Amino acid sequence: MKTHTLSQDEDLFFLAEYYYGDAALWDIIYYANRDLSACTAQAGTIGDDPENLYPGMKIQIPDLEINEKILPGSKVAIR
Repeated sequence: MKTHTLSQDEDLFFLAEYYYGDAALWDIIYYANRDLSACTAQAGTIGDDPENLYPGMKIQIPDLEINEKILPGSKVAIR
C-alpha cells in the first residue's frame, strides 16, 4: 500500500487514473480511506463523502492484483 499526500485540485478520480490507469477505480481508494485508521488523525477522513478531500490529506492507495478468480467480471482485487 502506498500513501499519497493530496495536492490542490486532486481528487479520487485523478488518483485512480494516476496509480491504476483507470479513473473508474476511484471507489477502491475511497473504501480504503473511509475510516480514521486509513488516514492520519491530523489529516482527517473521507467518511461518507468521497469529495471530502483537501490539500495535505494523506490518502492510502491500495495495491491491486489482477485476478479474475477473486472478483469475477472486474478482474480486480485489493491486496
